[in-house]
Amino acid sequence: MTSPATQTINSIEELTMFSIDRTLDGLDALSLDCQRCATAVENNPAGSVSQLTTLAVNIHDFDIFQTNLSSFFFIDSDVIGDFKGTLKIAEDEFHETLNEMAVLLSAGNMTGLIRLLKDDIPDRLARFRELFPLLRDHIHDEYLQPAG
Repeated sequence: MTSPATQTINSIEELTMFSIDRTLDGLDALSLDCQRCATAVENNPAGSVSQLTTLAVNIHDFDIFQTNLSSFFFIDSDVIGDFKGTLKIAEDEFHETLNEMAVLLSAGNMTGLIRLLKDDIPDRLARFRELFPLLRDHIHDEYLQPAG
């Protein structure tokens, strides 16, 4: 991957393409962080608060990034998709999972939280991992391809 220091970026669209590429790499790491955090919660719920807090911030940052992509480029997330479904469905399912996470934390339901961290959130992130290249292609085709 080319770093921003060695890559010429001439527009917000090109910066967005670079950011999507970096996010694709980061989604795998975020999924691993979820699974590590689940293990920490399993082994020591009280001692995992710091790790869980950091993870929650990182998940929130990803959510803001992916939401801003669609709104910034006026993308109809119902049209970005594949045979499994659309980006809109992935966004909705991700938000439902985040809301469930908040409920589980408030209720102190560590069993449910561990399940969410081990399975549900990584599954949602994997879905974005599948759809972001389509989003990237859409932005490229709509904003970076010369009119012909």
